[in-house]
Amino acid sequence: MEENGGRQRPTIVLDASVITKLFIEEDYTDIAEKIVEKYIAGEVDLFTTQVSKYEVFNSIKYSEKFNVGMLPRIFSIFDSLDFLVSEEDPWMAPMSLMFAMQYGLTVYDASYVALAHVQKATLYTADNEIVRNVGQPFVKHIREFA
Repeated sequence: MEENGGRQRPTIVLDASVITKLFIEEDYTDIAEKIVEKYIAGEVDLFTTQVSKYEVFNSIKYSEKFNVGMLPRIFSIFDSLDFLVSEEDPWMAPMSLMFAMQYGLTVYDASYVALAHVQKATLYTADNEIVRNVGQPFVKHIREFA
C-alpha cells in the first residue's frame, strides 16, 4: 500500500478472469472497469502476474464474442494496462507451486494468490473455484468489490 493524501491506498491483484472482462463484455465487466477507474484516479494500487497477458489472450481467443477485427483494440487496451504487471519476485514460482498444491489450483491460478500474499493485497477473481479452494479473506470474488 502506498500513501494517498495521508491515507493508505488499498492494493489489489487482478487475475486473468477479471482482466479479460476489460476486453470481452461479460458478467462483472462493469466492476472490472470500476476497479481500473479507481486505479487511474489514484485510489488503489493494481498488480497482476507476468503470465496474465497470455492467459487473457487465451481466454479472448476462445470467447464466443471474439473476432479478429477486435485485435487492434485488444492490443491497444492491453498496452495501456502495462502498469498492472508486477516484477517477478524470486520467491513467486516456489510459492505459487506451494499454494497450487495446498489449495488444489493450477500453478497459474496460484501465482495470483502468491502475488496477493506477497503484496499484502486483495485478490479479485471471477473464478469461483479459486475463491472456494483458497477460502482466505484476501481472496474475493469480483462481485464483492465495493
